[in-house]
This record gives sequence, C-alpha cells and structure tokens, in this order.
Amino acid sequence: MIIATMGIMFGSIFSGGMMEIARSGVFNPAFFSMEEIMYLFAAVMITDIILLDFFNTVAMPTSTTVSIVFNLLGSAIGISFFSVLHSDGSLASWGEHINAAGALTIIVGIFLSVAIAFVVGWAVQYITRLIVSFNYGKTMKSFGALFGSLSVALIANFIVIKGLTGIPGVSQEVVATIQNSSTLISLLAFGASFIIFQIVLRANTSFNIYKFVVLLGTFALAMAFASNDLVNFIGVPIAGYDAYLNWLDSGIPASEYQMTALTEPVKSNPLFLMGAGIIMSLTLWFSKKARSVVKTAVDLGRQEEGQERFEGNELARGIVSGISRISNSVAKVIPDTTWHKINKRFVDDTPKIEYELPSDRPAFDMVRAAINLIVAAGLILVATSFKLPLSTTFVSFMVLMGTSLADKAWSQGSSVYRVSGVLTVVGGWFLTAIMALAASIICASILINFKLYALIPLLIITVVLLFKSLIFYRNNRFKAEVNLEMDDVWFKSDFFKIEHEIRKKLTFMMKRLDKSYHETIDALLKSDLEQLKRMNILVDDIKSTNENYKFKLTQQIKTVPKEYREGGKAMLYIHDIQQELLESFVNIVASSKKHVQNLHPKLEDEQIELLENSKTKIRLYLNELIKCLEKDHISEADYKTFKHIRNGIVKDIDQAISNQISWATDKKLSGKNSELILTILFENKDIMQGLSKIVKLFYNLKSGDYKNLIGKVLSEN
Repeated sequence: MIIATMGIMFGSIFSGGMMEIARSGVFNPAFFSMEEIMYLFAAVMITDIILLDFFNTVAMPTSTTVSIVFNLLGSAIGISFFSVLHSDGSLASWGEHINAAGALTIIVGIFLSVAIAFVVGWAVQYITRLIVSFNYGKTMKSFGALFGSLSVALIANFIVIKGLTGIPGVSQEVVATIQNSSTLISLLAFGASFIIFQIVLRANTSFNIYKFVVLLGTFALAMAFASNDLVNFIGVPIAGYDAYLNWLDSGIPASEYQMTALTEPVKSNPLFLMGAGIIMSLTLWFSKKARSVVKTAVDLGRQEEGQERFEGNELARGIVSGISRISNSVAKVIPDTTWHKINKRFVDDTPKIEYELPSDRPAFDMVRAAINLIVAAGLILVATSFKLPLSTTFVSFMVLMGTSLADKAWSQGSSVYRVSGVLTVVGGWFLTAIMALAASIICASILINFKLYALIPLLIITVVLLFKSLIFYRNNRFKAEVNLEMDDVWFKSDFFKIEHEIRKKLTFMMKRLDKSYHETIDALLKSDLEQLKRMNILVDDIKSTNENYKFKLTQQIKTVPKEYREGGKAMLYIHDIQQELLESFVNIVASSKKHVQNLHPKLEDEQIELLENSKTKIRLYLNELIKCLEKDHISEADYKTFKHIRNGIVKDIDQAISNQISWATDKKLSGKNSELILTILFENKDIMQGLSKIVKLFYNLKSGDYKNLIGKVLSEN
C-alpha cells in the first residue's frame, strides 16, 4: 500500500501531458462559448460522478476512461446541437463542433486494448509458466534474474522518460536528449540489475526476485494509473478553471467569448496535480467500495476453485465448449509425449503452505502476480507515452484474465462461471459507454436550455443520490457478511473446543431471522411495500452470506485432521439446516412483497388472525431455543418441552391449512390471498422442521460423542 501510494504521487505529478484530452480530444473548443463550455463540463461532472458511484456500489469494475470520454462526447453533442439551433445556424455545421477523428481514435484505442491486453497477458504467462512451472525457485538464478532485469529495464525506461519529461519547466532540449537515450537507459538498467541480482542470489539463496518485481510492478502500475487516469479525475475541472481564468479579464460576455484558448498546450499547476494525487492515495487506503471492486476482479482470476459470484449463461457455456473443442483438436496434432510434458508444466505440485486462516491464502503465486503487474504497467505506460487515453481498468483486468487462462486457473468446474463473469464485466463497460453518452446528452441539453435554473437542482439531486448510495452501502450491502463470516480455525480444532463459537454464530443468525420474520408479517398486514423491500434485501443478504460461509467450510475440510472429520460433518450439517431455514424465510418475504407490490386484495380478518397467531407461536419457540443455545446444551427437560410445543404448533399449522382451504371453498376468497396464506403456512411448517433439527442436534451433542450424531438426529421422530 505504501509503495502504491508512492507510485500514485509520482505518476500524478508527471501527468500534465494527458490533460489535453479533456480540453480538445473529443470536441473542438473554438466552436463553443465560455458559457457553453461551462455547462458542458458541468454536465460531464454530474453524470460521471453518479455513474461511477453506481458501479462502485455494486462492486463492478468499470472504466473511468470510457466514462469520461463518452460523457465528454455526449455533453458536446447536446450542447452543440442546441447551440446551432439557438443561433439559427445550419445543422449541417453541427459536426464541426465534434473532433470526430480524435474521438474515434480514442474510442477505438480503448476497446482495442481489451484484445491486446488479454492476448499479451496470456502469451507472456504461458511462455513464462512453460519455462519456470510452479516450482520457480529452481530457475531463479537463470530465468528469474533475466525476467527481473527485463522488468527493471522496462520500468526504468518509462520512469525516467515519463518522469523527467513530465516535470513542468524542463526544456525541450533536455526532453529530446532523454528520449534519444531511451535505448541506452534500458540497456544500462538491464545490465546493472542483472549483475546485482546474480550477486544477491549468490549471497542469499532465499532471495525471491519475483517479490521484488511485484513491489516494482506495484509502483509502476500505480504510477501508470495515476499518470493516465488523473485526466479522468481532474482533467475536466482544470479545463474549466483554465477557461474561467482565460475569460475573466476579457471584458466580453461569457455567452459571446469563444474558447479558442483551450486548443493551446496545457500549463498544468503542480499543486493541483499533487492535491489530486493525495486524494487518490487516500481513496486507495480508506475506500471500502474500492476493495470490493478489487475482490471481484481477483476472484475471477484466482488459481483455486472458490465461491463463484457470477452465474453461468448460454454464451459462456458456448465459449467454453468451443475452446474445449479447439484444445482437443490441437492435442490430437501434438505428439502425446510432448503434450504430456507441456501439461505437466501447468500442474502445481509444490508443497502447500498451511495458512492459519484460509482467507489468507493468496489468489495466485508470485510469478503470475509479477506478470500481471509488469505487463499491465508496461501496456499502460506505452500508451501514456503516446498520449493515448488507454483504459487502465480494461488493461489491468484483461491482463489478469489472460494470465488466468494461460495458468489453467479456469478449471472445468469453474470455467463457465469465470467466463460469465468476464463477459458481465466487459458488458458493463459497454453499458457504461451507452449510459454515459445518453445521460450526458440529456443533462447537457437540460443545462443549455434552462441554465442555472437546472444546474442547482441537478447538483442537489447528485448530492442526494451520493448520500443515498452511501447509506445503502453501509446498511445493506455485506452487512450480514461482516457479522457472520467470522474466520475461525475449526478445521484444526476439536469440535467441542469451538462449540461456543458455533452456537454464537447460529444464535446470531436466528436472532436476525426472528426480527425479519416478525417485521415481514407486520409489513404484510400493513401493506408496507418499502419495509418488505428492506426485508427482502436483508434476508437475501443473510442467505448469500450463509452460502458463502458454508462453501468456505467445505473447502476447509481438505485440511481437517482425520480425528476431527466427524466434527466437521456436524458443522456442515448445522449450516445445511440454516440454509433450509433461510430458504423458507426468503420465500415468505418474496411472496409477501409480490402480494403487496402487485396490489392483490387485502387479507380477510380470519387470515390476519391466523398469521398473527402463527407468528406469535413461532417467535416464542424460536426465542426459547435461542435462550437455550446461549446458556448451555439443551437438557432432557428442555428437549421434552420443545418437542411438546413443536407438536402443538405443527398441529395448529395443519389445522390452519385445512381452514384456509375450507374458507377458499365456502367464502370464495381471492385466489391470490389463498396462494399467499398457504405459501406462508407451508413455509412455517418447514421452519418448525428446521428448528426441530437444531433442537435434536444440540440435545444429542454429548461431549466426545459425535461420530453418529447426524444419523441419530435424522432417525429421531
């Protein structure tokens, strides 16, 4: 994090050359007045902030470059259209306002970078893995030193050229001298670093060059991001500020002053650049949304199987199936012995490191980490040196996906989900472009026609949306995950040593369900749709969290010592019961929300009374169970009491089902009402069955005796 912060600060200070894109890369400022330019930039900022915050809130990677370019294009289209219309000019001249050639070059470059980044990442990773395999320590002195030296040469070249030439006030003669010496700089960096690596490796055989490259790559990628993306961050505000200063002493009305000055070279203020770098660094350290976005990308590229966030779709299945057929065809052409040797290089047979917590296990090894960073940084820095607004998000994400494919991280069990995730993210980028273009055209059109009467309400709306987004993120997203996914070391412990922890998690989840069930029934009876929507989010979140946690437990079983396996089986059974309970609660909430949302008939008095009684009895049973779990194991007296109460509640539910069917027949009740009540009653019965399993399990849980625990619970009446 510290090195990344240093890279951001270094890159931001030397990023002035990219600022021209925000000023004249997409539109021709000479055709716009000062007033029009200000409304154009305002429309860009308003739509860009809302759009990027939306994608961050849903933890989806998106491209700031795509967003800013299409916002600039859309705003320019909207402003120029009404500018020509208001001036009684010919709409044939409308196109002169747009820098069509520049915009097309930028857009093509952005989307072409997707394919280039993926292919280059795949090729470099594939060749590297063929050479070093996973046991890269054997080739550290040879290939490791060579790879490290090449990385140093690449990064040193761009740091020197980009850094020194980006310093404000450096003369053109010095810049030319540095650029002409780029090859020499690279050769000197390569030779010096290779010699140093050899000396260090002989003195310290445990030195890992790939770790050094990862740190160097972190600095380079952070620098590349800052130097390329800073234009997306402050390019528009600085252009607006420069336009204001240029007009200020002109004495010409803003509506008549043409902004020819924005076509001149940018004179960046180092203080602005440094301030922007500080804000970007603080975001890196403190933004939870940024971490959730990173998690989405890293999970798609991890080496081992894991909980997949994205569902499979037909397109992903078709792609995976097609690639499999191509791979099989290639395998038939290559001799079996050669094919076997190649595949063997991609098998990770290195001794596995035992981590205290499974969540600490890295997503991939040092070799792939180094290549992800160096290749992405190299591509971004090359584009930046040519002043191309390459999408840093596109490049870094697609390099990660390319190296994942080359490393065979997309196994048969996860390939469809990973490909689906990649398609979703890439589709999100295209969606960003469409949304940015449409939203900015609308916003700019409103501003140019209604001016300050529209600007102030739009700014208020933006602030309100950001505030609501923050509240939603804090209150709803991952709320249950934070509370329920408490890492433990159960897979290295006797079950009974951590039973208190298990009961604590279970009772916490049951309290959440008790509250949500009670509030759901109350909201249904009051036809409170907003409350039902909140309950729907909450219960879905708890359900998703339980699924993720259960998956982690399943994965951890691989490391459970033999003597603790039956305890692990008991834990998985507990989480399976939780999942059954959650399914019932989800169905109740969803059915209630659907009923109110679609304005179905209100419930009859008999149905309301039936739900109230059922809610009260289930809540009493659930609360008594929570008390028992919080204090100790369930005693024999408690078990008999629970069994007696359970039988009474189930009997009442069965009677209520019969009554509902009778009412539907005799009173001709609404079919939708009957459907809702019967759904809730049958789910209530399933809830009681799940709670009874928990009672049976903890009643039968005697210290040191859990070998046949599950069988005993399932065989009980």
